Amino acid sequence: MFAAAAFVLSTALLASADRSLSLKVAAPSAEITDVDNFRVAATVRYSPQAVAKAGRAESFVELKPGESVTVEHDLAGVYNLTLTGAGAYTVDAANLFRVVEADSSLTDIYADVVAAEVQVRGKLASFKNVVAAPAASRMGKRATYSSCSSTRQTQIASAITSAASYATDSYSHLTSNPSGSTRYTRWFGTWSSSRYTLALNSFSRLRTYPAGWAYDCTCTDADTYAYVYPSRYGTVYLCGYFWNAPATGAGSRADTIIHEGTHFTQVLGTDDYAYGQSACLSLASSNPTNAVYNADNHAFFSVNA
Repeated sequence: MFAAAAFVLSTALLASADRSLSLKVAAPSAEITDVDNFRVAATVRYSPQAVAKAGRAESFVELKPGESVTVEHDLAGVYNLTLTGAGAYTVDAANLFRVVEADSSLTDIYADVVAAEVQVRGKLASFKNVVAAPAASRMGKRATYSSCSSTRQTQIASAITSAASYATDSYSHLTSNPSGSTRYTRWFGTWSSSRYTLALNSFSRLRTYPAGWAYDCTCTDADTYAYVYPSRYGTVYLCGYFWNAPATGAGSRADTIIHEGTHFTQVLGTDDYAYGQSACLSLASSNPTNAVYNADNHAFFSVNA
């Protein structure tokens, strides 16, 4: 049981007979004291289409009408609230869910969300898990590996090289098109100076940063590419689907490095608002701000999908 001061966010998902969903966000207390009491959230890349096609029962949650599932999300070290200050905050949640049909196709369902209202007091920033990002000039630093076979180390090294090439190409494209381009609009939506700068800075960092990260091969989840803890800079956990992915292109080992890298706050601090090309294209069209903060949009932009 977490202490009352710790911010352990609960989301309860309720199914109804008409295939609609409701999602309620709840905090254990209406008042949170000190963000040092937050716990760290993991951010994951996975392939919904691949999961549906594989059809493994353990990869799904079956909800009958009236049933609900509650999941706790530990958010320590994720938010720096010093700019906005103490006071009232609304805590929302992503509401896109996918239903697997009888033919293994996917249908999108958007849940109706009831957000949580909390008061935040005390310490407003936590640096417990933050490691300084490397300077761009530190080219000599090399990637390190944990529990990775020599074959996997070779695959990772190749992915890092390809990711750096993608990031360099993306950075060059953006600097050559400072007022936007078809490629930019496709993945990041309507051009704006602020969003353009976010994308430009992200790819600038990704040209060199991944070469100095630590790569951990202990994850065995077959449905997941990789995950990171956004506030624990520089460690990427590689999972089962990463090894089965192609070396380059969309949904590859290389663009997984791009995807996961953007999650780090020292790179950009993206979220996962949408997965897959179709959902990311829709996101760029409907919500450019979320698109530029969506990891998969950066991955697909990088490979010019």
